[in-house]
Amino acid sequence: MMLRHKVEKVFGYPGGAILPVFDAIYNSPHFDFVLPRHEQGAGHMAEGYARVSGKPGVVLVTSGPGATNVITPLQDALSDGTPLVVFCGQVATSAIGSDAFQEADVVGISRSCTKWNVMVKDIAELPRRINEAFRIATTGRPGPVLVDLPKDVTAAILRQAIPHRYTHPELADATIPGRSHSHTATSALGGEATPISDALLNKAAHMIANAKRPVIYAGQGMLSTSEGPELLKRLAKEGNIPVTTTLMGLGAYDELDETHSLHMLGMHGSAYANLAMQSADVIIALGARFDDRVTGRLDMFAPAAKAAALQGRGGIIHFEVQPKNINKVVNANVAITGDVLDSVRALLPLLPSEAQPRDEWFAKIKQWKADYPFTYVPSDPSRRAHEAPGDLFYEKRYSHTAMTNPDFVALAKAMGVHAIRCDSVDELPAKMKEFMEYDNQKPVLFEARVVKSEHVFPMIPAGKALHQLMLHPSLKPVDADFAK
Repeated sequence: MMLRHKVEKVFGYPGGAILPVFDAIYNSPHFDFVLPRHEQGAGHMAEGYARVSGKPGVVLVTSGPGATNVITPLQDALSDGTPLVVFCGQVATSAIGSDAFQEADVVGISRSCTKWNVMVKDIAELPRRINEAFRIATTGRPGPVLVDLPKDVTAAILRQAIPHRYTHPELADATIPGRSHSHTATSALGGEATPISDALLNKAAHMIANAKRPVIYAGQGMLSTSEGPELLKRLAKEGNIPVTTTLMGLGAYDELDETHSLHMLGMHGSAYANLAMQSADVIIALGARFDDRVTGRLDMFAPAAKAAALQGRGGIIHFEVQPKNINKVVNANVAITGDVLDSVRALLPLLPSEAQPRDEWFAKIKQWKADYPFTYVPSDPSRRAHEAPGDLFYEKRYSHTAMTNPDFVALAKAMGVHAIRCDSVDELPAKMKEFMEYDNQKPVLFEARVVKSEHVFPMIPAGKALHQLMLHPSLKPVDADFAK
């Protein structure tokens, strides 16, 4: 069944309750198996593989501690929308509920950190459960699923599979050939939901066309397929709209585009992205969920867009695959549910053939970039600079933070990995050149030592609004009345 889903790589750690599956993989020439030293590592490896390959990461662990060790990657994948399919061993069905060795209620434990989970109690059920697992993990907003496999089930021989009846009607609908509709939203489980509203699309297009200070706020949803970045580029260029991305949306837009790119926003994002969000009269949220690291203090978030909405000329447009995320954190003036790429594809033809120049808006952004850069240049190279380093918030009250690092270079070399250490800025060019030119077929570790008291600016302190930034002392502060 995994071959039918084009699985090539499996991450996992063996144990007694899952040995029949490991034996089958060992005897198969079709799988590249990656053995970590801990199940949590297997889960995070599979997450990385899924993000790079665009295919679900497959994890195989044993019962009890093997399954509980993968809970953190499951929650991480659920939060980040990363498709994972986790198969875990379980005690035999006859022993379930008897507190058998390494028995744990894995379905119960993982219920809150998976899109879907199931225990398979009959080998005849297994093919359809595997199909459901892969479909649910990869459709709608991607995420993790878990299949619990008692040892007597995986040790059994499949004589005849149960026909592919699906637990969710949406999944059955999604498999019926010839079912296609224009502008159709996809449900979170992969089937078809209600069509995207043409009226809402037209309203969104009208708001964008008439906006004076629009901003695109793009999340990981724009990276759900390889077409996403191209669609985002078209929307930015054809609509003449600056773009900021979330941490998980990095890579969705070309950050070398000095005109339209605002880089990342939020707590550790660029000052100019955060100021643009506070000043925008129309915010177009694409595949993003208004995380608290992005919004800052909610009652002071996006004041210009909220004011424009009250005046009937702007507001917040939210494109989101999961209806439950609409108005969950920030109220949207126009909410369009469904696959975000389908929605953008349908929106583009509705925009004017020639967008507004918005010269004043882009000039303001250019000024912010000059005033609040990521890199700092000396204002007067002939004058001595003085710095009084501190710990940013707590007046050197270092409570429970004293940790001593091991020798990472020695550790890497002990594992057969080439390692490079950089101790100073002067060494950086040569050491970085060595790092970049090392054999890309082999792992290499780069350790860059930094000053213990170094701060990361800009930063939005907890409980503050996006314009209430902490900046490097060399930069002028943001006007206290900025958002008024």
